[in-house]
Amino acid sequence: MNIAGATATSYTTPATAISDSGATFSVVVTNTAGTVTSAAATLTVNPAPVAPTITTQPASQTVTAGQTATFAVAAAGTAPLSYQWQKNGVNIAGATATSYTTPATATSDSGSTFSVVVTNTAGTVTSAAATLTVNPAPVAPTITTQPASQTVTAGQAATFAVAASGTAPLSYQWRKNGVNIAGATATSYTTPATAISDSGATFSVVVTNTAGTVTSAAATLTVNPAPVAPTIATQPASQTVTAGQTATFAVAASGTAPLSYQWRKNGVNIAGATATSYTTPATAISDSGATFSVVVTNTAGTVTSAAATLTVNPRSRSTDDHHAASKSDRDRGTDSDVRGGGGRHGTAQLPVAKERREHRRSYGHELHHTGNCDLRQWSGVLCCSDQHRGNSDQRGDNADGEPRSRSTDDHYAASKSDRDRGTDSDVRGDGEWHGTAQLPVAKERREHRRGHVEQLHHTGNLRPPIVGHVHCCRDQHRGNSDQRGGQH
Repeated sequence: MNIAGATATSYTTPATAISDSGATFSVVVTNTAGTVTSAAATLTVNPAPVAPTITTQPASQTVTAGQTATFAVAAAGTAPLSYQWQKNGVNIAGATATSYTTPATATSDSGSTFSVVVTNTAGTVTSAAATLTVNPAPVAPTITTQPASQTVTAGQAATFAVAASGTAPLSYQWRKNGVNIAGATATSYTTPATAISDSGATFSVVVTNTAGTVTSAAATLTVNPAPVAPTIATQPASQTVTAGQTATFAVAASGTAPLSYQWRKNGVNIAGATATSYTTPATAISDSGATFSVVVTNTAGTVTSAAATLTVNPRSRSTDDHHAASKSDRDRGTDSDVRGGGGRHGTAQLPVAKERREHRRSYGHELHHTGNCDLRQWSGVLCCSDQHRGNSDQRGDNADGEPRSRSTDDHYAASKSDRDRGTDSDVRGDGEWHGTAQLPVAKERREHRRGHVEQLHHTGNLRPPIVGHVHCCRDQHRGNSDQRGGQH
C-alpha cells in the first residue's frame, strides 16, 4: 500500500506502536524505461525498556562455624538484568548471579551483611542487606550438677533437678528406674505424693542436643515412715536415799529417732540434764520431797514422764557416841547418871551393885534395839562387868552374890586391895594401863574418868565393842569405889 508522500529514497515512519510491529515496507522505483519493486522490509516494534525491581530480598542466614551460607535474590525489569553481590557494601569478585554462597564460615564472619545490585538498560536497583550469624561449633551436653538423692516422709513429694551445659537447644527426659517418665522434660522433676513402696527408686535424666546425648547419675529416693511421737515405756521410779548420797532417776522412751531429753526438778529444767538418766548431786534433807520428771521430744511431738519423788532420810546417829559418867558419889559408891549410846539411864543414888545391874540391863536393851553389837561383843561386856563386880569386894565376899569372872578381852581382877587405905595396886581396861596404883579410891575414879574422857576426845566415835569396855571400866571403878566399907 502506497504511503502518501513517501516518494524519496527513504521513509521514516511516524512514532511506532506495538501495533506497528510486523508491518512490511517496500519501494517501487520508476523511470522512463521501466519500474522495479524492492523486497519488503519488516518493522518490529518492541515495548519500552523497564528498570529492574527486587521481587524477593536476600534472607539473613545462621550457620555454625565451618558451614557455608547462601544468599539469593529475585528481580524484575527489562532484560537483560545483571547482578553484583556485595559483603559489607564491597563487591564480591565473581558474585554476579542471582544467588551467592559464602566460603566456609568462621565465627569472625558473624554479623556480616550481604546485598546485591541489579542493573538493566533502564536502570539499577540494590537489594536489602541480609545478616550472616555464625555460631560456634556445637558442643555435646555435659552434666554440671547431678541430681541429688532425696529423703522424704511418706505422703510428701520429692524434687530432683539437674544442671547441664552444651550447645543450645538442650532437651531433657527424666527416668524412674531407667524408664522414661511421660511429660518429664524439664530441668527438674517433682514426684507425686510418695509412698513407702517408692523408697529405693532411682531417678536420672537424659540431656540431648545436636552434638550428642548424656545421661545423669542416678539419684535415690528414700521414703521414711511418718514420724511417731515419743511415748514413755518405763517411768522414772521414786528414790529413797540417806542424806549425803546421790539418787539416780532413769526413763525409757520410744518413738521416731532422734529423741531428746530434758530432766526437771519440781517442774524446773535442770541445766545439762539431757540424757536418759539423771544423777543428783549429794543430797540434803532439804531435797526430800522434790519431784523429778523428764520431757522427751522428737519431730512428731513431746511427752512428759510421771514425776518421781525423792525421799532423803537423815543419817542415823552412831551408837558409839557414848559419854563418860558425869558424876560419882564417893561416899555411897554411886553414879548420878550413866550415859551410853546417846541415851540416859536413871541409876542416880543407887548402891553400886544395884547400879551395875541396872546399867547392864539398860545397856543390853540398847544393844538389842540398835543391833550394832553382836552376841560375842555383848558377852564381852557382861564378862567385863562381872569382872569388875569381882573387884568390888576385896574382903572375899561379892557385892551382889555373883562369882567373879575373867574378861575374855584381857581384863582381870586387881591382885590386891588395901582395905585400910582403899586403893588398888593396878587397874587395867581397854587394853591400856592407867597409873592409879596406891591412890585413894575416889581420886582413882576421878583420874580414870579423866583419862578415858580424853581417850574419847582423841579417838572420836568408838566402835560398839570399845563402848562396852568403857562401861565395864566404869563398873569396875564403881566396884572399886568402896574399899573403906562403903555401901554396895
